[in-house]
Amino acid sequence: MYYSNNLDGFLGVGTVDDTMNVSLENVADSTFLRLSNASAIATNEGGLVIEDIKSLKEVFEANKNAFLSSNSKVIEIPTIGVKFAMASADVSSIELVKEYANIFLQTDKSATILIEGYACNIGDDNSNMLLSENRANTVKQILINNGIPEKNIEVKWYGESKYNELGYKNNEEHRRVNVSIK
Repeated sequence: MYYSNNLDGFLGVGTVDDTMNVSLENVADSTFLRLSNASAIATNEGGLVIEDIKSLKEVFEANKNAFLSSNSKVIEIPTIGVKFAMASADVSSIELVKEYANIFLQTDKSATILIEGYACNIGDDNSNMLLSENRANTVKQILINNGIPEKNIEVKWYGESKYNELGYKNNEEHRRVNVSIK
């Protein structure tokens, strides 16, 4: 908003230039306020699990733009999949979880994040159950270390009991943790 007014001076002092710029709303601040008051929900894109940070940012940006152009009180956050090489996640997967935390922290933080650990069918049931639990807890700890309150996190693990239920093609794809909004 721009305001300008020129007045004749008082008692012959001359002209007074009364000009100022006033910003009533900073767009970035209003975006932050809207997002920080939005409840997170899971993306409704039938089974889509994002496994790279670039795609996560693109999908969330599109969801954010849709949210900002509507009167909605909820914003969709996509599900991510963190692949593990046997027992540990690689650096890009850790960065993916950190970005997920960053996205979640932009909301009102009232939602619950569901972490689900999986395993392939190599090994015995007990080992796979422990492995999937450790994977899920590793992701939980990354989220906590990046500002997510523990009260907002629910952790489940399945060992190999859900092997082939998710439709993955090979053992490597079953060695994972999926993170979503519950």
